Amino acid sequence: MTFKEYHIIREGWLDKLQVALDVIGFEPTVGTAADAANAVISSLRSAAALARKDGDTAKQHAIDAGISAVSMIPFGDVAKIAKLRKVRKPLTKALKGVKVAGKAAQADRRRQSAQQIASFGPAGTHPATGINAAFARQPRSVV
Repeated sequence: MTFKEYHIIREGWLDKLQVALDVIGFEPTVGTAADAANAVISSLRSAAALARKDGDTAKQHAIDAGISAVSMIPFGDVAKIAKLRKVRKPLTKALKGVKVAGKAAQADRRRQSAQQIASFGPAGTHPATGINAAFARQPRSVV
């Protein structure tokens, strides 16, 4: 048995513990503590893997530690889906697509706002009413 195989067998119980902490982390009252414990365990496992000069394992545990840290934020538990190795790449691509779509929507809103402002004409007066938009009275609600 090689040194690496020995550590894989020896750390099997930690994997099971971390899966249990991930499941417990979905529960709101004790979930934050479980996610914090999971982040600490993953960080320590990453440091141990670096000490063994096992860079790939260290990287995986560091990513898991970051995901557990994000999961401490309310509704951040969705990030735990990224811990599934098979889902990580499609999830990353989907999030990049959402980011691009968000930037396109933001640019569209800016363009619409600029058109609306430009439609007020010179000095901010509305062409149909002749009222300066900056000084137009807004209706007040009576309480």
